[in-house]
Amino acid sequence: AWVSECFRVLKDTGTFYHMTIDRHLERLFPMMGKYGKFINLIKWRNVSAEHDPRQFWNSTQPILMYAKSDEYKFNTYAQARSQKQMVVSWSKDRAARTKGQMMDYWDDIRPVFAGSIVHPEAILKPGTKQKAHLAQMPVGLPARAILFSTDEGDIVLDPFNGSGTSGEASIKLNRGYIGIER
Repeated sequence: AWVSECFRVLKDTGTFYHMTIDRHLERLFPMMGKYGKFINLIKWRNVSAEHDPRQFWNSTQPILMYAKSDEYKFNTYAQARSQKQMVVSWSKDRAARTKGQMMDYWDDIRPVFAGSIVHPEAILKPGTKQKAHLAQMPVGLPARAILFSTDEGDIVLDPFNGSGTSGEASIKLNRGYIGIER
């Protein structure tokens, strides 16, 4: 129901980013495809704390990227790839066309670990050194999605607000923000 509602309120030019875990992909692809257009499967390098000893340990976390329509915004060069992310191309023409275009594998944004490990992007409980949420994401993660899919003045909706990283990123990037949390 929440997927349907998110697509309902999404503007025709809007983009829906959904971070999940690998085992949910099988169910999410057809569910989200019912309402929107698949754009990318982004893999963020984030080693999961939870793992099953009877399977390979996940080293990435998937982020589904869907649009409501073919009119979705995408700011192709909102951030350029770092030298580390550059791919050597067999074609000089192809290399010239990409001009540092961001790839769908994000290994340059460090995760915020639970517990007392210090991280510069952690959102802390006021007056403490405790993280505001156990499963906190770094602000750079929603900031990247916001930069690529919105313009200044646009409104960002996060239906699972948590510690408010999407809100913090939206405010820093001059976007409006609506966060929902139980």
